[in-house]
Amino acid sequence: KMLQDRNQELERLVEQVEKLSITDPLTSLFNRRKMIEIKTAQNQFLVNEKTFTLAILDLDHFKKINDQYGHTFGDIALQTFANLLNRQIISPNLVARWGGEEFLLLFPLHNGQDTQRQLEALQEACSNDQLLRYRMDSVHLSFSAGIYEVENYQNLEDMIKCADQALYEAKSLGRKQIILYKEGLSVV
Repeated sequence: KMLQDRNQELERLVEQVEKLSITDPLTSLFNRRKMIEIKTAQNQFLVNEKTFTLAILDLDHFKKINDQYGHTFGDIALQTFANLLNRQIISPNLVARWGGEEFLLLFPLHNGQDTQRQLEALQEACSNDQLLRYRMDSVHLSFSAGIYEVENYQNLEDMIKCADQALYEAKSLGRKQIILYKEGLSVV
Protein backbone atom coordinates (compact mmCIF):
# COMPACT_ATOMS: atom_id res chain seq x y z
CA LYS A 1 0.00 0.00 0.00
CA MET A 2 2.78 2.41 0.93
CA LEU A 3 4.64 1.66 -2.31
CA GLN A 4 1.47 2.22 -4.32
CA ASP A 5 0.92 5.61 -2.61
CA ARG A 6 4.54 6.58 -3.33
CA ASN A 7 4.14 5.65 -7.00
CA GLN A 8 0.96 7.72 -7.30
CA GLU A 9 2.70 10.68 -5.67
CA LEU A 10 5.64 10.34 -8.07
CA GLU A 11 3.29 10.16 -11.05
CA ARG A 12 1.57 13.36 -9.88
CA LEU A 13 4.93 15.09 -9.50
CA VAL A 14 6.08 14.00 -12.95
CA GLU A 15 2.81 15.32 -14.38
CA GLN A 16 3.36 18.67 -12.63
CA VAL A 17 6.92 18.94 -13.91
CA GLU A 18 5.80 18.12 -17.46
CA LYS A 19 3.12 20.82 -17.26
CA LEU A 20 5.59 23.37 -15.88
CA SER A 21 8.07 22.56 -18.64
CA ILE A 22 5.61 23.64 -21.36
CA THR A 23 4.07 26.65 -19.59
CA ASP A 24 5.23 30.26 -19.62
CA PRO A 25 5.40 31.34 -15.95
CA LEU A 26 4.23 34.94 -16.53
CA THR A 27 1.24 34.42 -18.84
CA SER A 28 0.35 30.76 -18.11
CA LEU A 29 0.23 30.25 -21.88
CA PHE A 30 2.19 27.48 -23.51
CA ASN A 31 5.85 28.22 -24.20
CA ARG A 32 8.14 27.48 -27.16
CA ARG A 33 8.68 23.91 -25.99
CA LYS A 34 4.97 23.12 -26.34
CA MET A 35 4.85 24.37 -29.91
CA ILE A 36 6.47 21.15 -30.99
CA GLU A 37 2.77 20.28 -31.37
CA ILE A 38 3.07 21.88 -34.79
CA LYS A 39 4.53 18.53 -35.81
CA THR A 40 1.08 17.00 -35.22
CA ALA A 41 -0.45 19.49 -37.66
CA GLN A 42 2.37 18.73 -40.11
CA ASN A 43 1.65 15.01 -39.84
CA GLN A 44 -2.07 15.56 -40.38
CA PHE A 45 -1.15 17.60 -43.44
CA LEU A 46 0.88 14.69 -44.79
CA VAL A 47 -1.95 12.23 -44.17
CA ASN A 48 -5.03 14.22 -45.25
CA GLU A 49 -3.50 17.32 -46.87
CA LYS A 50 -5.33 19.55 -44.36
CA THR A 51 -4.19 23.16 -44.65
CA PHE A 52 -3.19 24.81 -41.40
CA THR A 53 -1.86 28.20 -40.42
CA LEU A 54 0.71 29.74 -38.13
CA ALA A 55 0.49 33.32 -36.94
CA ILE A 56 3.03 35.41 -35.09
CA LEU A 57 1.65 38.33 -33.11
CA ASP A 58 3.70 41.14 -31.66
CA LEU A 59 2.23 43.72 -29.27
CA ASP A 60 2.59 47.18 -30.78
CA HIS A 61 4.66 49.78 -28.95
CA PHE A 62 5.18 47.52 -25.95
CA LYS A 63 8.42 49.26 -25.02
CA LYS A 64 6.45 52.49 -24.68
CA ILE A 65 4.08 50.81 -22.18
CA ASN A 66 7.06 49.58 -20.15
CA ASP A 67 8.76 52.99 -20.29
CA GLN A 68 5.65 54.98 -19.44
CA TYR A 69 4.07 52.77 -16.77
CA GLY A 70 6.91 50.54 -15.57
CA HIS A 71 7.84 46.89 -16.05
CA THR A 72 5.37 45.59 -13.47
CA PHE A 73 2.54 47.15 -15.46
CA GLY A 74 4.16 45.79 -18.63
CA ASP A 75 3.80 42.32 -17.11
CA ILE A 76 0.14 43.07 -16.37
CA ALA A 77 -0.31 44.12 -20.01
CA LEU A 78 1.19 40.81 -21.18
CA GLN A 79 -1.05 38.85 -18.79
CA THR A 80 -4.11 40.81 -19.92
CA PHE A 81 -3.33 40.09 -23.57
CA ALA A 82 -2.68 36.40 -22.75
CA ASN A 83 -6.07 36.17 -21.01
CA LEU A 84 -7.73 37.73 -24.05
CA LEU A 85 -5.97 35.22 -26.31
CA ASN A 86 -7.22 32.39 -24.10
CA ARG A 87 -10.81 33.65 -24.36
CA GLN A 88 -10.75 34.36 -28.11
CA ILE A 89 -8.56 31.59 -29.55
CA ILE A 90 -10.09 28.29 -28.48
CA SER A 91 -9.09 24.65 -28.85
CA PRO A 92 -7.94 22.93 -31.01
CA ASN A 93 -5.97 26.10 -31.76
CA LEU A 94 -2.81 26.59 -29.71
CA VAL A 95 -1.40 29.82 -28.31
CA ALA A 96 2.12 30.19 -26.97
CA ARG A 97 4.23 33.04 -25.71
CA TRP A 98 7.08 32.96 -28.18
CA GLY A 99 9.26 35.44 -26.33
CA GLY A 100 9.04 38.97 -24.95
CA GLU A 101 5.84 40.43 -26.39
CA GLU A 102 5.59 37.91 -29.24
CA PHE A 103 3.05 35.13 -29.43
CA LEU A 104 2.84 32.16 -31.79
CA LEU A 105 -0.56 30.74 -32.71
CA LEU A 106 -1.27 27.46 -34.45
CA PHE A 107 -4.59 27.00 -36.23
CA PRO A 108 -4.58 23.30 -37.26
CA LEU A 109 -7.89 23.41 -39.14
CA HIS A 110 -7.91 26.95 -40.59
CA ASN A 111 -6.84 28.46 -43.86
CA GLY A 112 -5.24 31.91 -44.00
CA GLN A 113 -8.50 33.82 -44.49
CA ASP A 114 -10.21 32.07 -41.54
CA THR A 115 -7.21 32.89 -39.38
CA GLN A 116 -7.21 36.48 -40.57
CA ARG A 117 -10.90 36.82 -39.58
CA GLN A 118 -10.17 35.40 -36.13
CA LEU A 119 -7.28 37.80 -35.64
CA GLU A 120 -9.40 40.75 -36.79
CA ALA A 121 -11.95 39.82 -34.10
CA LEU A 122 -9.09 39.65 -31.59
CA GLN A 123 -7.85 43.09 -32.71
CA GLU A 124 -11.38 44.42 -32.22
CA ALA A 125 -11.51 42.94 -28.70
CA CYS A 126 -8.19 44.69 -27.96
CA SER A 127 -9.74 48.07 -28.70
CA ASN A 128 -12.05 47.83 -25.66
CA ASP A 129 -11.18 50.84 -23.46
CA GLN A 130 -11.82 48.77 -20.34
CA LEU A 131 -9.41 45.98 -21.28
CA LEU A 132 -6.31 47.53 -19.72
CA ARG A 133 -6.28 50.45 -17.31
CA TYR A 134 -3.58 52.28 -15.41
CA ARG A 135 -5.24 54.23 -12.63
CA MET A 136 -7.81 56.32 -14.52
CA ASP A 137 -6.18 55.93 -17.96
CA SER A 138 -7.14 53.45 -20.65
CA VAL A 139 -3.99 51.87 -22.03
CA HIS A 140 -4.56 50.78 -25.60
CA LEU A 141 -3.28 47.42 -26.75
CA SER A 142 -2.93 46.49 -30.37
CA PHE A 143 -0.81 43.99 -32.24
CA SER A 144 0.74 43.38 -35.59
CA ALA A 145 0.45 39.89 -37.03
CA GLY A 146 1.94 37.76 -39.75
CA ILE A 147 0.02 34.71 -40.94
CA TYR A 148 1.43 31.82 -42.91
CA GLU A 149 -0.88 29.29 -44.54
CA VAL A 150 0.90 25.96 -44.84
CA GLU A 151 0.04 24.36 -48.15
CA ASN A 152 2.96 22.00 -48.52
CA TYR A 153 5.20 20.17 -46.12
CA GLN A 154 7.97 22.34 -44.68
CA ASN A 155 10.16 22.35 -41.64
CA LEU A 156 9.15 24.44 -38.64
CA GLU A 157 11.91 27.03 -39.08
CA ASP A 158 10.83 27.82 -42.67
CA MET A 159 7.17 28.14 -41.66
CA ILE A 160 8.05 30.50 -38.82
CA LYS A 161 10.32 32.50 -41.12
CA CYS A 162 7.41 33.04 -43.53
CA ALA A 163 5.04 34.12 -40.73
CA ASP A 164 7.81 36.40 -39.45
CA GLN A 165 8.21 38.00 -42.89
CA ALA A 166 4.49 38.77 -42.92
CA LEU A 167 4.79 40.20 -39.39
CA TYR A 168 7.68 42.39 -40.50
CA GLU A 169 5.53 43.63 -43.38
CA ALA A 170 2.66 44.40 -40.94
CA LYS A 171 4.99 46.47 -38.77
CA SER A 172 6.45 48.32 -41.74
CA LEU A 173 2.91 49.31 -42.82
CA GLY A 174 2.42 51.19 -39.55
CA ARG A 175 1.52 48.42 -37.10
CA LYS A 176 -1.95 47.24 -36.01
CA GLN A 177 -1.98 45.27 -39.27
CA ILE A 178 -2.63 41.62 -40.03
CA ILE A 179 -0.76 40.38 -43.09
CA LEU A 180 -1.15 37.03 -44.80
CA TYR A 181 2.19 35.82 -46.20
CA LYS A 182 2.58 35.72 -49.95
CA GLU A 183 5.60 35.05 -52.12
CA GLY A 184 7.82 38.05 -52.65
CA LEU A 185 7.62 39.62 -49.19
CA SER A 186 10.93 41.13 -48.19
CA VAL A 187 13.23 38.69 -46.43
CA VAL A 188 13.81 39.42 -42.75
